[in-house]
Amino acid sequence: MAAPRVLIVGASSGVGRAIAHHFVRTGAQVALSARRAENLNDAIAEAGGGTAVPGDVRAIGGAQQVVQGTLEALGGIDVIIYATGVSPLQRLRDATREQWTAVLETNLVGLHEVVKAALPHLATGATVGVLSSDSVGTPRPGLVPYAASKAALEELMRGWRSEHPEIRFSTIVIGPTFPTEFGSAFDPELMGELWGEWERMGIADASIMDGNELAQVIVTTVQSLVEFPTIGMEEIVLRPTKAPASEFDREALFTEQLAEQGGDPVT
Repeated sequence: MAAPRVLIVGASSGVGRAIAHHFVRTGAQVALSARRAENLNDAIAEAGGGTAVPGDVRAIGGAQQVVQGTLEALGGIDVIIYATGVSPLQRLRDATREQWTAVLETNLVGLHEVVKAALPHLATGATVGVLSSDSVGTPRPGLVPYAASKAALEELMRGWRSEHPEIRFSTIVIGPTFPTEFGSAFDPELMGELWGEWERMGIADASIMDGNELAQVIVTTVQSLVEFPTIGMEEIVLRPTKAPASEFDREALFTEQLAEQGGDPVT
């Protein structure tokens, strides 16, 4: 079987970067995309292979640029992994239009634009895997725009699946993961305040997944789909076991404990 041609959007950091690393190690042809070209070069050096395809999915024509660059580098696309996502840490009463725009353009519209641009070029039975969050249905105070964008993302995936059953659209729901850059810009004071609320509500996470291990599971799963093209996977949920999180620094948890969405936080 020929090595799969894989495009990873949000490959410069976090879980997206780890996914790219493991795909390269399996011998796949990998295009790594994110807004920050210098970080992509670091990721490629770390993985030992891959091709950088810089692009900003929020920019007009940005998704088309990413897809075209991937086609030029790989000659086609068998797998897309959309691992990018952003979120402010902000109570709804303080959330601005600009923050909502950034979240929706990155987490939702960017995905749509990438799929739309790639659709005519996807191989038969191609897989589009998208990282979602287990916060859908139980949005945490301070991160509601993020949860709302992921809920919309999951519905978008159902829509693409219904209109294009020849493509395997797979939603990958993930729980809290460490380390990522997802919460690196969060206000520590507000994070501490909200953490207390989450604990009182029973939605503070007591355990966390290792980002590298999570990436390995995702890559292994997607590889199985590539190997067996007649089998689809509409959704998979990956959460940490109930092991205690005492090995993690509490301050790190304040900034990272809700990093369900890996990838590049500023793609």
